[in-house]
Amino acid sequence: MLLSFTLVSSFFHGESLAHAATTGTADDTDVGMYYSGLWIPDGDPHTFGSHDTWTNQTGASMALDFIGTEIQVFATRRPEGTYITNVSFSVDGGPADLWTTTDFVPDITYRNLVYTSPSLSPTQHRIVITNLGQIFWLGYEQWTTADSPPDAGDDNDAGGGGGGGGKTIATSAPVQSPSPSPPAPSTADFCKTTPDISPEPL
Repeated sequence: MLLSFTLVSSFFHGESLAHAATTGTADDTDVGMYYSGLWIPDGDPHTFGSHDTWTNQTGASMALDFIGTEIQVFATRRPEGTYITNVSFSVDGGPADLWTTTDFVPDITYRNLVYTSPSLSPTQHRIVITNLGQIFWLGYEQWTTADSPPDAGDDNDAGGGGGGGGKTIATSAPVQSPSPSPPAPSTADFCKTTPDISPEPL
């Protein structure tokens, strides 16, 4: 688990107050990540930490405990082709937000931001990610917190717990998409290596 610090300034009654905002990162192999179901690790020099972990088992999930005011999830989009990606994200057992896409994937892209939580209270939380579609490649999670609680007058920060109300979220542009990329495993490759769990293209 990686931690970095950023100096943030705020103003209260005309006075400048500084506090350190902490960013925590957990990649797909972090000891704090609890996997349930069938997940397969994969090495790739272009991914965060040079590896990601994928599943195409419906209901396979991953849970992570963290202390922070917001958490984001980043994923790899592969293999090339057309298939159903449907993943749910729930914080503290709240309503699940869905990332659902069936668009054609022409190239492998890395570090795609696929989920951002609502504002959370600065306490411990748990995020659960569940695969509901044909295939999902998990990259890493990143969260932010601070050594002082959110402003009581800020409606966006005043909220506590989890979930974003059960909405469906869209895919963001990839943070990194190296070019050229090494050849991606195809759906045919998955069928050769893991015939019992491999997704079939639509």
